[in-house]
Amino acid sequence: MLITNNQRPGVYSQYDVSSLYAASSSSKYAAVVAKAAGGEADTPQTFTSYSKAREVYGPEDRLMLGAISILLGSGVSRVIAVPVAGDNYSPALAAAASLEDVGALVCDAEETSDIKKVLAAVEAASAALREQIGYCGVGGGAAALAAAGALNSERMVICCPASLPLGDTGAPSPFFTAAAVAGIVLAADDPVHNFSGLDITCLEPPARLAEDQVQELLAGGVTVVEPVGEGVQIVRALTTKAGTDKAMGSLNTILIIDDVMADTRATLRQRLRGSRITAHSRDSILAQVMVVLAGKQDDGIIESFLAPKVYTHEEDPAICVVELSFQAAHVLSQIHLVAHIQV
Repeated sequence: MLITNNQRPGVYSQYDVSSLYAASSSSKYAAVVAKAAGGEADTPQTFTSYSKAREVYGPEDRLMLGAISILLGSGVSRVIAVPVAGDNYSPALAAAASLEDVGALVCDAEETSDIKKVLAAVEAASAALREQIGYCGVGGGAAALAAAGALNSERMVICCPASLPLGDTGAPSPFFTAAAVAGIVLAADDPVHNFSGLDITCLEPPARLAEDQVQELLAGGVTVVEPVGEGVQIVRALTTKAGTDKAMGSLNTILIIDDVMADTRATLRQRLRGSRITAHSRDSILAQVMVVLAGKQDDGIIESFLAPKVYTHEEDPAICVVELSFQAAHVLSQIHLVAHIQV
């Protein structure tokens, strides 16, 4: 049976004919790093309402205000704005990387050299156990593909094409598209939520891309949105890893990994208080981790898991090592219907 190399989610069919006679409100916050005249440069400021943001940012800060509006309108409970003065993104990104409970770092950078700084920021935050995913927009298809290929990371999402906040009549920007995708992901608050074909209610319909370009962008790890009727939908939520690794190319995969690791850490953190490393304590840790993994399996977040390994580090007896092995669930992207018809 032939399965076509089609990157677009959907239900597909094929058939062959023979003759009888022939024999499928957020707990994490968003940080927005963008060039702006308002606010204190490189200094985070938290907003829970658009009216408060307008007290700080004026009409000249259209990108920052638009992104805040989109994120709050998507259901993100808090948006932390970090204005960039001039062309140096590094100080603002460093400030954003140090924030707690930030799940999405949205930046208006479009040059690959600057987007790589976004990647460095989210990697630094994630290494410090403050897992983040970076979202940037690149308007041109060729430029978006080049940026995704240069990044090749499961922690970066490149969005295309340019769009407008609902009701805006100014110039479209891919930054607004990135903010909308980040808002949808954060508001879902579920690592196995299927974003394919999901409606985006806070954007004006963008220009429609040619189908061959959509296919090329998806194959290269670019997240595409498109007009559907009078609305807008995400075609497929991808990381820039999709061009080289289909499993890690799904945004859901890294969301699942972050979810499982964060909950396991939270469960084990209490064990550090006055605990000793004994056979009994290792068995207790093993049991607790098994409970976490079993719960994730029941919730459909992971498919299966092996019994964790818990042991004392061979070089430092004060360190208890816990090894996990689990299979992340896969979000349904396509259904191929094959019919065998006899006439």
